[in-house]
Amino acid sequence: MLSRTHTHANPSWRDHVPLPSATSKRHFQAPPSVCPTQTESALLCVPPRSSLQKAGADKLPKMPRRGNFLGARCRSVQLWSLASLLSATAFSPPRQFSLRQVAPTSTFLQALSSSDYLASMEASPAARNPAERAPARVPRAAETSELRFEHASLTFFSIDKLSPKGPRKNPDVGQPHDATRPLGKLGPVSAGSWWCYDGGWPSPTQRTTTEIFHVFSGHGCVTDLDGMKHFFGPGDTVILPKGWSGRWDVLEAIHKVWFVHDHANIEERSNPIRAVITPYHQSAPQHLVPSGVRGDATHGSPATASQTLYDVGPQEVGFWTCTPGSFPVVSRKTTECFHVLEGVFFLTNADGTARRCVAGDTVMLPKGWSGHWDVIEPVKKLWLLV
Repeated sequence: MLSRTHTHANPSWRDHVPLPSATSKRHFQAPPSVCPTQTESALLCVPPRSSLQKAGADKLPKMPRRGNFLGARCRSVQLWSLASLLSATAFSPPRQFSLRQVAPTSTFLQALSSSDYLASMEASPAARNPAERAPARVPRAAETSELRFEHASLTFFSIDKLSPKGPRKNPDVGQPHDATRPLGKLGPVSAGSWWCYDGGWPSPTQRTTTEIFHVFSGHGCVTDLDGMKHFFGPGDTVILPKGWSGRWDVLEAIHKVWFVHDHANIEERSNPIRAVITPYHQSAPQHLVPSGVRGDATHGSPATASQTLYDVGPQEVGFWTCTPGSFPVVSRKTTECFHVLEGVFFLTNADGTARRCVAGDTVMLPKGWSGHWDVIEPVKKLWLLV
């Protein structure tokens, strides 16, 4: 039932009608805000508004008496309700029905359309009461492929973000001091960055791991146990196999990214074990072996080429290039760490999380990883496979 303060689009309906006297309670009384029009009067057999206005309080038309005073009063109330309902529906602007008018806003309602919600209300008692529904099942990490790649931009390894280690303990030239920052560890493989100030020191103890590093800046020299010197500078790749020993000399402060592989045996058979230095120009196209367009490409024609620099024991090191295009990777058989030398690409995990990778970035892909490559600009990388 509409209240007495209800307003209508027709301004004339807001006019007040003279109230009947106290002696005419048995007669029909039209509420001021819902006085019937000619059309409504004809449908309801109720005197029109004009008649009500012209009639005095004692001259209002009487409703047929049916029984006692209470029966007449009920009849008046029924007609008044019907007139109000008809006027609100037939002569008022249509109102949009909304679930928000009948139920408070909730996640349950927002997740359903009107038809879905109404259908769910008829489905089961549990559906009609969201509190009785079973809680949503949250997938476990194993079901959403917990294997994700590790990624670090060049700024992650900026010198001011490295942790100082202090002066080296056994220098015989200068006052070298260093700093480092790890990226992560995947099984026997770890990655990070290292910086060292000018100086030199002997390294007579055999290495317990194999280290591969790419030089960002600076110049240095590693000397094998028999005195053979290996100079290196920006862009060069250096491999120090497990079992190597000799000497380090930092000629100009060195900043590098490193991969370290901890494996069981000394795989090198040379005596003495030698450092391996590969200059950057060895990654030029004429030194790479083309592999053609990938057969699993999902977009474009990504053509790859590569060169193996070191393949001894359980590790392999090399260069790899790829032209623009896209391709999937399904359950890697090896752990891979690589440093991006050139290009732009997007790397996407199986759960949809992705990173834009550019020159200077370092990435670690765990064994069993699945995902997707989208190469935007021709890519070149230095990689380690374990």
